[in-house]
Amino acid sequence: AMVFQDYSLFPHMNVEQNIAYPLKNLKMNKRRRVQVVKELLDLVNLQGYEKRKSTLLSGGERQRVALARALASEPKVLLLDEPLSALDAKLRTRLREEIRRIHEETGITTIYVTHDQDEAFAIADQVIVMDRGRIIQQGSPLEIYRTPKTKFVATFTGEGTILPADAFARTLRNPYHLDIPAKHRNPKNTSLFFRPHTSHIVEDEGEVRLQYLPFLAFDEVRLVRSEFQGTHWRNSCVWEEHELFCHSDRKPQKEIFSLHVDITDLSYFEE
Repeated sequence: AMVFQDYSLFPHMNVEQNIAYPLKNLKMNKRRRVQVVKELLDLVNLQGYEKRKSTLLSGGERQRVALARALASEPKVLLLDEPLSALDAKLRTRLREEIRRIHEETGITTIYVTHDQDEAFAIADQVIVMDRGRIIQQGSPLEIYRTPKTKFVATFTGEGTILPADAFARTLRNPYHLDIPAKHRNPKNTSLFFRPHTSHIVEDEGEVRLQYLPFLAFDEVRLVRSEFQGTHWRNSCVWEEHELFCHSDRKPQKEIFSLHVDITDLSYFEE
């Protein structure tokens, strides 16, 4: 079964009739249809909406009716084609939680198509990143986000800094002379990558940062722009000729500072 991007509800039918439509095609008797519709309305939290015209529903309510209709025939696989794209951000967040709950309650294998990375990470057990019809990488949301295998996956799934792999040797700090994993000593790929939230701004030379593991220290980083984004400051910077991105709890007080990144937060990939 499929939930379309525009929901595709029948405008001349009320909520009950829309949900019951696939059940009528299955030749289900009326008493059983009424029972199934009631169960589905309970599932999507639309109790009491049976007789309401579909044209009088809000966007979120239409989305729920479309989902209930798709579930009516008890499909083995459910395809959701960007079902939340027409909704505002707050409603999208609430409804994606509902979709996740419904998926867990029904156990139906669900394929959720979206260009919104937050939706994909919040809903999915497994994420598949595709480019021009080809699967580029498949894995858990955490794996996809933290260890992208290609530049496309890294940039498509969120902001990050991409540098030549030789930047590792030039910026490495190993205060306790610990062993460096082989993937860092002899990187076979061409680029290293880290996410903005994994970096730490150090503005004063005398500032002490308790750090036992090896890390990279990018000195003479120049701040280009800071933007307040509610939970953090997003900082665009330049180191040598490379663009760096970092998040911070407060706006940087200096234009020039150092940026530290733990080597455990690095990943590598080919261009």
